[in-house]
Amino acid sequence: MSDITREQILLIKRQTNYNEDEIREKLQLHNNNIEEIILEYINSDKRYTTFLQTNEETTTNQNIFKAIRENFDSCYEKKGKITTSKNKS
Repeated sequence: MSDITREQILLIKRQTNYNEDEIREKLQLHNNNIEEIILEYINSDKRYTTFLQTNEETTTNQNIFKAIRENFDSCYEKKGKITTSKNKS
Protein backbone atom coordinates (compact mmCIF):
# COMPACT_ATOMS: atom_id res chain seq x y z
CA MET A 1 0.00 0.00 0.00
CA SER A 2 2.98 2.27 0.44
CA ASP A 3 3.40 2.33 -3.35
CA ILE A 4 0.19 4.32 -3.66
CA THR A 5 1.04 7.98 -3.82
CA ARG A 6 -1.14 10.98 -3.31
CA GLU A 7 -0.60 11.99 -6.98
CA GLN A 8 -2.01 8.67 -8.19
CA ILE A 9 -5.10 9.06 -6.04
CA LEU A 10 -5.67 12.63 -7.21
CA LEU A 11 -5.17 11.67 -10.85
CA ILE A 12 -7.76 8.89 -10.66
CA LYS A 13 -10.11 11.12 -8.68
CA ARG A 14 -10.00 13.75 -11.46
CA GLN A 15 -10.78 11.17 -14.13
CA THR A 16 -13.49 9.21 -12.29
CA ASN A 17 -16.19 9.62 -9.67
CA TYR A 18 -14.48 7.23 -7.25
CA ASN A 19 -13.79 8.29 -3.67
CA GLU A 20 -10.41 7.64 -2.02
CA ASP A 21 -11.42 4.30 -0.50
CA GLU A 22 -12.66 3.01 -3.86
CA ILE A 23 -9.47 4.25 -5.51
CA ARG A 24 -7.30 2.39 -3.02
CA GLU A 25 -9.30 -0.80 -3.63
CA LYS A 26 -9.03 -0.39 -7.40
CA LEU A 27 -5.30 0.28 -7.19
CA GLN A 28 -4.82 -2.95 -5.25
CA LEU A 29 -7.07 -4.86 -7.64
CA HIS A 30 -5.25 -3.56 -10.74
CA ASN A 31 -1.71 -3.68 -9.29
CA ASN A 32 -1.39 0.13 -9.26
CA ASN A 33 -2.14 0.39 -12.98
CA ILE A 34 -3.91 3.72 -13.33
CA GLU A 35 -4.73 3.21 -17.00
CA GLU A 36 -6.64 -0.01 -16.30
CA ILE A 37 -8.68 1.68 -13.57
CA ILE A 38 -9.70 4.56 -15.82
CA LEU A 39 -10.48 2.23 -18.74
CA GLU A 40 -12.63 0.08 -16.46
CA TYR A 41 -14.49 3.19 -15.34
CA ILE A 42 -15.03 4.37 -18.93
CA ASN A 43 -16.18 0.97 -20.17
CA SER A 44 -18.64 0.49 -17.33
CA ASP A 45 -20.07 3.93 -18.10
CA LYS A 46 -20.50 3.02 -21.78
CA ARG A 47 -22.32 -0.17 -20.87
CA TYR A 48 -24.70 1.83 -18.67
CA THR A 49 -25.47 4.42 -21.38
CA THR A 50 -25.95 1.63 -23.95
CA PHE A 51 -28.39 -0.03 -21.56
CA LEU A 52 -30.34 3.21 -21.20
CA GLN A 53 -30.47 3.77 -24.95
CA THR A 54 -31.76 0.26 -25.70
CA ASN A 55 -34.52 0.52 -23.10
CA GLU A 56 -35.98 3.81 -24.31
CA GLU A 57 -39.23 3.87 -26.21
CA THR A 58 -38.92 5.12 -29.77
CA THR A 59 -41.24 7.46 -31.61
CA THR A 60 -42.89 6.76 -34.94
CA ASN A 61 -40.46 9.11 -36.67
CA GLN A 62 -37.48 7.26 -35.15
CA ASN A 63 -38.89 3.94 -36.34
CA ILE A 64 -39.36 5.27 -39.88
CA PHE A 65 -35.78 6.56 -40.10
CA LYS A 66 -34.47 3.35 -38.55
CA ALA A 67 -36.23 1.35 -41.28
CA ILE A 68 -34.77 3.63 -43.96
CA ARG A 69 -31.28 3.34 -42.48
CA GLU A 70 -31.55 -0.47 -42.27
CA ASN A 71 -32.73 -0.58 -45.88
CA PHE A 72 -29.71 1.43 -47.02
CA ASP A 73 -27.42 -0.76 -44.94
CA SER A 74 -28.80 -3.96 -46.44
CA CYS A 75 -28.46 -2.55 -49.98
CA TYR A 76 -24.87 -1.60 -49.25
CA GLU A 77 -24.10 -5.08 -47.93
CA LYS A 78 -25.64 -6.74 -51.00
CA LYS A 79 -23.87 -4.63 -53.60
CA GLY A 80 -20.69 -3.96 -51.70
CA LYS A 81 -20.85 -0.26 -52.46
CA ILE A 82 -23.37 2.51 -52.83
CA THR A 83 -24.36 3.19 -56.42
CA THR A 84 -24.94 6.75 -57.49
CA SER A 85 -26.58 8.32 -60.51
CA LYS A 86 -24.58 8.78 -63.71
CA ASN A 87 -21.62 11.14 -63.49
CA LYS A 88 -22.48 14.68 -64.51
CA SER A 89 -20.55 15.97 -67.51
